[in-house]
Amino acid sequence: MKWIKTLTVLTVWGSLIAAPALPVCAQQNAAKAVARAVKSQAVSAAAKKALKKTARAVKKPEVGSVLARRTAQARVNALKNNAQRSVGLVSHPAADWKGTVFVIQENFNGQKYLWGVSAAHIASMMYDDVTLQFTINGKKHEFKPLKMFRGTRDGADVAVFLLPPNAARVLKPLSVSPRSIKAGKETFSVGYGHSIYNRADHRTILASNPGRIVTSYELAHKPRAGYCGSPLFNDHNEVVGVHCGSILNGEGFLSRWQKDLPRLGYEKQNISIATPIAWAQMLINEYRSGIKAGTPLLFNGVKVTTLLPGQHLLDIIPFANKKFRLGISAGPYTDAAHLENGLAPDADGVVVSIYNEIPVAGQEEVQQFILNLKTKRVRLRKPGKPYF
Repeated sequence: MKWIKTLTVLTVWGSLIAAPALPVCAQQNAAKAVARAVKSQAVSAAAKKALKKTARAVKKPEVGSVLARRTAQARVNALKNNAQRSVGLVSHPAADWKGTVFVIQENFNGQKYLWGVSAAHIASMMYDDVTLQFTINGKKHEFKPLKMFRGTRDGADVAVFLLPPNAARVLKPLSVSPRSIKAGKETFSVGYGHSIYNRADHRTILASNPGRIVTSYELAHKPRAGYCGSPLFNDHNEVVGVHCGSILNGEGFLSRWQKDLPRLGYEKQNISIATPIAWAQMLINEYRSGIKAGTPLLFNGVKVTTLLPGQHLLDIIPFANKKFRLGISAGPYTDAAHLENGLAPDADGVVVSIYNEIPVAGQEEVQQFILNLKTKRVRLRKPGKPYF
């Protein structure tokens, strides 16, 4: 009887090896049979080890995963090569250059609306006379936006344009990711540099925070005017960010935030920068609701204030015993949810400075919020008043 059990187990094992093309459900049923056999006392230790290895391989069939990867890659390639219905150019009659714009969809009160999305620093140089241009099958389609809203170059570097209803006849909106992307993920982007269609196929996420997405620099040339505003995609062909610039290490002077990189755990290298797509959605929601939206600035979990699209963070300066200590200059690696990163842990409090790039009635150009880390209280410093 004992030798019959062993023979049965080996027969099942042999059939699994000899017939890898079984349907997934059949492979899983066979795997269960192997698992039951492994528990039998009639099988040797060596046979059990081999059977367990086979069972693991059957439970995770490679055929399906390879097919899924190939299908996903085919979708990515199709988007990269045929994005002209979704990605175009934004221009101004007096400008001698153009930026990139892409299309997303808003669902509001049961209606669908198309919005163009680009970078704020491009829109700010074009004022109100903006044209969105898309070339589809060799034919140019131009649209004048009905509304335009933007953030700031150093803050929420995004701009949104409400497109007229007839745009829906020819344009195809891109899908927007409901989640932020994590460091280490691979992304790609498509857009126009000097009005020439360009692809950056392999951009690795180096850092991702509420204010910026930092990627490796993967363009095949030096930064070209116009690529800003390009959509940044995840591996599901969903937009996660808006390309807003690149910085090549060693060119020009180092900004203050670049000098602080080692304290934040990063090294200086060639990078590209994008603004999370959530900021574009905030601008659209603000237009519909009239309620200003932004991202909370947190220090050790304590909310200091809310950063609005028209503002940007300047620096975070700690103090102890009524003396200021070495602070951090805000940059693309600064995480709004963790302002404490890179700072000494034994401070009594911090001063968080914000610049109103877009003026706000009744507010100073520079606002300074003082957080007392002992009491967890925050106060807005009035001009001319002491810090302590």
